[in-house]
Amino acid sequence: MWLHTWHQLLCLCLCLSVCLSVTLLVRVCVCVCLAIPRVRSRSHSHTVLAGSQLVLNCRVSAWPLPHIVWHRAGVPLNLSADRRISLQPGVAMAPRGVAVDNATLVIDAVTYDDRDVYRCDVTNYVNNSWHRANSTVFVRVKG
Repeated sequence: MWLHTWHQLLCLCLCLSVCLSVTLLVRVCVCVCLAIPRVRSRSHSHTVLAGSQLVLNCRVSAWPLPHIVWHRAGVPLNLSADRRISLQPGVAMAPRGVAVDNATLVIDAVTYDDRDVYRCDVTNYVNNSWHRANSTVFVRVKG
C-alpha cells in the first residue's frame, strides 16, 4: 500500500502479487484517488438571443463527485419560482465520462430579464476538509 500524487490527485494504492505457476506472476493493483474540485472555465461572458435556450455547463473535475449549486446574482437559484429553469446532469472531465448532478443549467425561452451573472459553486470533501471552486458567467441577451 502506498500514497501517490498524480495530476493533483491523491491516490491510495494497494497491490497484490499472485504466483499462478512457475513462470506466471500476476500483479493486481487497485487505486482510490481523491481530487479537490477544479472548474475548467473560471469566468467568461455568454450572449444568447431572446427566445432561445440558454445552456451553461459547469465543467468540473473532482473525486469524490462534487455538490454543485447554481447562483444568479449571488443568490441560489430557486427552480420552483420559474418553470423555464432546470438543472441537468453533466459529464465530469475527471473521472472521465462520469455524470455529475446539476452540472448543466438550462433556461428555456430566454428573455431580456434573464441577463445577469450566473455562478456554479462546486464543493467536495477530501482529506477531512471541504474544498470549493466556482465559475462565473455573465449572460447577455440580444434582441
